[in-house]
Amino acid sequence: EKRIKMENNELFLKIIKSHPGGIFVKIPLAVINGSILPFTMLLTQKIVDSISIDGNKALIYTARLGAVFMLSIFCQHFEGYLDVQIANRIDLSFGRGIFLKCSDIPYINYENTEMYETLGRVLEKYKAASIGILSLITSMIRSVTMFVGIFYYLAMVRWWILPVLLITVIPVFILTIHTSMKDYDTFSKYYPFLRKAQYLSGLMTGRGSVKESRLFQYKKFVEKMWEVSIRKFQTEQVHANIGPRFIAGGCVFLQYAFTILNLMFIYPSVIDGQVT
Repeated sequence: EKRIKMENNELFLKIIKSHPGGIFVKIPLAVINGSILPFTMLLTQKIVDSISIDGNKALIYTARLGAVFMLSIFCQHFEGYLDVQIANRIDLSFGRGIFLKCSDIPYINYENTEMYETLGRVLEKYKAASIGILSLITSMIRSVTMFVGIFYYLAMVRWWILPVLLITVIPVFILTIHTSMKDYDTFSKYYPFLRKAQYLSGLMTGRGSVKESRLFQYKKFVEKMWEVSIRKFQTEQVHANIGPRFIAGGCVFLQYAFTILNLMFIYPSVIDGQVT
């Protein structure tokens, strides 16, 4: 089991080595994508403020806003292309590494249920986990860039908006990380039911077992066991996820509620002409 598992730093380095060029390009792309929303807010304000004063300026700001939208579309599609390339490289690199590690494991260990389940989880999740780590890092860069830009923009309107928004953003961010870790832990618990269902499915659909299936007529017997296993897996999966999802939903609801309160507090300043 120890030979299959990787340390976190080894995993991170292996992700970088799989496609260093693509990962290097993803970082500035994340910064650009994070900057889109603050720039959109600023340019929209400029258009609305100048449209009744100077039509030419409004047109210039509109053209700039269009350029920002075009840049946003290009970056999103290019990042999607990079994600596919990086995912393919990770698949090759990690797959090769896992096969190498498996070849070193003594044959007798394959009779160990825990070792076999660990191997199954690794094969089931290594690619998704690797891409998930990379997505989390780029999402953090994008989010930090976006929030810094928005907070700076809103702080110019009213200083107290920044701390109020931080009160709502930080708990949601922490909860997101906690939920992701919880998902991984619970997957280890209900994975055996999935593995059993996959094995039983192989008995009914695999080429190697089709002769026995026809000869001994065990299709209904295996099908019933498969249904029990897959239902158990689905039930455990739902139970593991329902709590964190409701908590996350509640936090997002509070975030929207705080945003509406902020708008209500700013509204009198708009009426007085202090805020455009």
